[in-house]
Amino acid sequence: MAIDPALPLQGALIEAIKSFGTAAGDNVFDTVPASNPYPRVTVGMGQSIPDRADCRNATESFVQIDAWSRAVGYPEVKRIADDIRDIIDTGDLTIDGHTLELLEIELSDYSRDPDGLTSRARLQVRVLTSPAN
Repeated sequence: MAIDPALPLQGALIEAIKSFGTAAGDNVFDTVPASNPYPRVTVGMGQSIPDRADCRNATESFVQIDAWSRAVGYPEVKRIADDIRDIIDTGDLTIDGHTLELLEIELSDYSRDPDGLTSRARLQVRVLTSPAN
């Protein structure tokens, strides 16, 4: 069994966001396809840090989730970010081979891309897991 939850965590987040039904619909990716759809959500960048304190075999992970929109202003991208916050706040995420101990948003950041057209919401998610027995 893999100790690093990075891959199953990414899959669980993508599935949860798709099934929740944000304005991005099924446009949830780790790599954006050539069709370049908007609005969309990307799940990808992150890190995994082993947590061996108190003889634990846990992992603290950080995952970046980005929402992108070409709608005028920030309303659409902020609504998508709110939906993602709702998903995270429920804590109802199944990560294959791992037990979820903590799931929280650490940061929400909103910006406009240099193209002047694209709004972005960046969410930093903190996750603590341990291998399932």
